[in-house]
Amino acid sequence: MADDLKQELINYGLSIGLDKIGVASAESVTYPPQQKDFAPSDFVSDAKSVISIAKAFPEGVLELDEEEDPYIFMTGFGPTYLTLEREVNLMGKRIVGFLKEKGYDAKLIEVNYPFDRKQQVGGAQLHQPCHKAIATQAGLGEEGIENLFLTPEFGPRILLASIVTNAPLEPDGPKLVNKVATDDKSGLEACPTSAISEDNYPPYNFNRNRCLWGIMGGVKATGLDEPPYDWTNAEDAMEKIDEYRSKYVKFDELLEWDEALGWFPKCVACANMCAVGKKEEE
Repeated sequence: MADDLKQELINYGLSIGLDKIGVASAESVTYPPQQKDFAPSDFVSDAKSVISIAKAFPEGVLELDEEEDPYIFMTGFGPTYLTLEREVNLMGKRIVGFLKEKGYDAKLIEVNYPFDRKQQVGGAQLHQPCHKAIATQAGLGEEGIENLFLTPEFGPRILLASIVTNAPLEPDGPKLVNKVATDDKSGLEACPTSAISEDNYPPYNFNRNRCLWGIMGGVKATGLDEPPYDWTNAEDAMEKIDEYRSKYVKFDELLEWDEALGWFPKCVACANMCAVGKKEEE
């Protein structure tokens, strides 16, 4: 009965447009190292399973990060990211509806659910830390040295969301750990702010403030790859956003896009250059 429900769930998820779907046990993703305060029972009190869902970006869209003109990136990548985020969240809500029709409780954790950053370890460039932990245990792939979640088919060029449920679904388990990440360090080396180190392993090789300088628009707004000293060494660089908006007109303009359209990362160089899942050119 449980196996039939899981297969029906997978078939339904793929039929509505998801590219990957897998199941982790609630126990396996309680307080993971990437998101130290995450517990499925905070969302569904009698949680048994957490479903990981993934949707891939259209081919080539992340390559717009190489454009020198920020306007091209903002008007090309930005709307695509926001559209894909809405699609994944909508598909997640449809999965929730599917489970509720079967008599189970379920709760969607959206692509950019607002977790406490101070409880996060490692990067969240495209994939929230808890989503990476769940997707790993659900057998969708593994976390690479760039702190991006890597799938065999699409590399890191996906968005992730999760659904907590009390449905007794058979876990897939971390079946792709040590099978997806490669020795290729193109993504790490592409980071303009040097936020990622090869001296340790995920999620402990990542400087959050340096990454924030890129994904919040600091590099594109100022032309400075090296973040200012006070930004890099702040306890939480996000508390300095208003100060830097007042210093740089373009920084303010970039963040006005967020207020008008919704937030999206202003740098995806690591995901663009990561070789995992890229099709070989003929």
